[in-house]
Amino acid sequence: MAKSLNIKVWDKLYPKQLEIKLDGNTIRKDAVKRADSIKGWDIQKIDSKKADTDISNYKIIALKPKIQSNNVVVASKSNNNSTQNKTQNVSNAKKQVNSQKKSTNSTNNIKLDTLVNNTHQDKIPEIWFRVFGDNDTGRDFCGRVVNRDTVGGYRDWDIDHIVPIAEGGTNDKTNLQITSKITNKEKANKLIFFTNGKLYQVKNNKKDKIANNQFYDYGHCDYCVVEI
Repeated sequence: MAKSLNIKVWDKLYPKQLEIKLDGNTIRKDAVKRADSIKGWDIQKIDSKKADTDISNYKIIALKPKIQSNNVVVASKSNNNSTQNKTQNVSNAKKQVNSQKKSTNSTNNIKLDTLVNNTHQDKIPEIWFRVFGDNDTGRDFCGRVVNRDTVGGYRDWDIDHIVPIAEGGTNDKTNLQITSKITNKEKANKLIFFTNGKLYQVKNNKKDKIANNQFYDYGHCDYCVVEI
């Protein structure tokens, strides 16, 4: 997958780092241009006369979240001369997320509506970036399309336990994958299952040496899903 200009600049300035502190703000590599993240960032040209493709002519700046009157979190470029109450911003962001919580009967689904308070909150952007990089869309193991950002407050994908908790699976990131909500519902708590019109099985990634399938990269996982 081709890297965006933003990611090229990050890799040049902060190689092998996924998170840094900048001007008092903590920013994450996978939160590039994220207006809905308190760890969002962007790039800014240093010399406007130089070519746009010259990555050495860019610096990274933090995106400062603002809370509008409707409690929607948006981002603006950070100004070193301005001050902002970050604690209040985070508190308001938590209230916004908590107000969107939805009940679920699934024990195999980490609900993404509870990002702020969920113990997996740091794994969610990390998993997306590790599998799909800086792309806005991707596909789960059976080929269903997933979109990185929410649409109208609705996210069309879940984080699924490859080996279900009911079958002895763990919450470790090596047992987590991104699936569409439909795929997650059809997979449920099973090791062998039908989804998207085909039969699949959970396999031992290391033992069977199956690192990925046509759509999904399982290189970071201990287990994977294969068509049978």
